[in-house]
Amino acid sequence: MNQRQLKILMLTEYFMPFDRGGSEWSVYYLAKALINKSIEVEIFTPNYGKTDRGFDSIKVHRFPFFKKICCKSEILTPFWFTNIYWWVATTIFLFLKSLTFKPTHFHVQGKYFLPAAILIGKLLKIPVITTLRDYIILCPFAYF
Repeated sequence: MNQRQLKILMLTEYFMPFDRGGSEWSVYYLAKALINKSIEVEIFTPNYGKTDRGFDSIKVHRFPFFKKICCKSEILTPFWFTNIYWWVATTIFLFLKSLTFKPTHFHVQGKYFLPAAILIGKLLKIPVITTLRDYIILCPFAYF
């Protein structure tokens, strides 16, 4: 596949200006590097109250989310990402975004997007790549 044909949708629980730590910056620098190689990249993230559609030339799609964040460093508890609303909302909004953006790949940057990405990836035949930044997906009880 030619690099110019690649269209990567990066799924991340947080993205600028909501930067909690290293993962948001990792996503930012990876997206910038891919864009510099003429690969089309868009970020898919919840809307915690930001109205922009981009950040430093990176296109950002913020899907509707009922929890708003008052300050950029606020961290949400796992409850917000492990309930039925999250699973249904991310699956529906990812499906709709996939129909308009038509990605060639999903790159999951956070563990909570995996159910939606795998389901929609199977349905639409879109490969799913994931970057695991912690062990909780492998051992939720922290025995490792």
